[in-house]
Amino acid sequence: MSLNAAEVTIPDANLDKVLHDALGIPSGTPLTDENLSSITELSASDCGISDLTGINYCVNMGNANLSNNFLQILTPLQSLSLLQTLRVDGNNLTSLDSLSDSEVIDLTVHNNPLNDEGMRNLNFPNLTSLDATSCSLLTNTDFVQGMPKLTELDLSYDTSLKDISALATLPGLLSLTMRELTDTPCDFTPLSQLVHLTHLDMSDSWISNSSDLAGLSALQILYVPGCGVSDLNFVAGMTNLTTLIAERNNIAELSPLSGLSKLTALTVNQNAITSLDGLQNLPLKTLNVANNYLADIEELKKIINACSYVDYSDNFYYGYPKQNAFKSVDPISMMVSENIVQQFQVLYSEDGANYKEQSDTHSIAYGGPVLECSNKSVASAVLNSSDDDNWSMDYEIYGVAVGTTTLSPHYRPYAWIDALLPFTNGTTTCQVKVTAN
Repeated sequence: MSLNAAEVTIPDANLDKVLHDALGIPSGTPLTDENLSSITELSASDCGISDLTGINYCVNMGNANLSNNFLQILTPLQSLSLLQTLRVDGNNLTSLDSLSDSEVIDLTVHNNPLNDEGMRNLNFPNLTSLDATSCSLLTNTDFVQGMPKLTELDLSYDTSLKDISALATLPGLLSLTMRELTDTPCDFTPLSQLVHLTHLDMSDSWISNSSDLAGLSALQILYVPGCGVSDLNFVAGMTNLTTLIAERNNIAELSPLSGLSKLTALTVNQNAITSLDGLQNLPLKTLNVANNYLADIEELKKIINACSYVDYSDNFYYGYPKQNAFKSVDPISMMVSENIVQQFQVLYSEDGANYKEQSDTHSIAYGGPVLECSNKSVASAVLNSSDDDNWSMDYEIYGVAVGTTTLSPHYRPYAWIDALLPFTNGTTTCQVKVTAN
């Protein structure tokens, strides 16, 4: 120890132990400012630390992991001019003002009780990456106005977030992640101004107006699974797109993708797609169209030559093994006010011609069959009971008024998918005729 070294007191016993261990100094030996200045990085997650007093002497520290402790203020870190990467996730922070004006470049604060008031008037002049996920008390993004160099931002699971208008003040933002913003409706209109974005992940955040994303022509990677997307028209102008993940939506057509000449990875499983039209000339390397309602396997043969990975499982193949269809039902004739019970059963075929009861129901791909009447003023159909084991359902048909209507069986495995499948005789409707008493 040099003659000029000064002893430093560390009030928090857990931090004191961490610093001794980091320096390889026996516990109980006094620490000096000289000792602490030799620390360039510190790993202190899950150590029970509640007070950082004394860590300010680690003047050469560039990287610190203080996650999952009991920290409420970060003031001792504020003067560490070389600190560039900091993790303080899983603490008790309600504000970042005690860290404001620091030189941090990469900051992780997820899973803290940060609130709007405590995040006002922040100044992080050099911050380029912020992970503020699972901060469920935040309702707006005003805090980013003090982060002019931000290029990467993650706000996933901030379930109270509803105002993201301040994101428009980040012209240099390149990567934005907002997964599962579920508790309150969020207006995504400001995203239209982030014209330099190259990576956008909106997984499982409900998008009420997909046209808000239409102008993001610089995007290279886009995640919109489970977002309630009903079409891909908003993607048509994203000519730099290389990866599109849009599973678990209500997409029926892929034709808007036809001009995406750089698209190499496409995932659109669990949608309502009936044709691969639009993919023929794309440079796809990976393709996932599983759990859709594709009927023509010849389409696939024209597309997959250059693909290294293809998932086409659990689709509906006309004339191919595992074809699913409803058991044929004769036309129904009944009188006004008459009730009849009709069973509708889903069958499968190994050869596309001979049908039998299901042995493998593929409940992920198909499930929730329902029956709908085209003209409810003539007849109505109400489900009495269903049997998931043999995929059958008993419907009570009620004659309302004289006339004709049709019953159509649908598969709705998810709320956002509606697919009409045929009977085994090739028809997709059953006629109902209602006569006078």
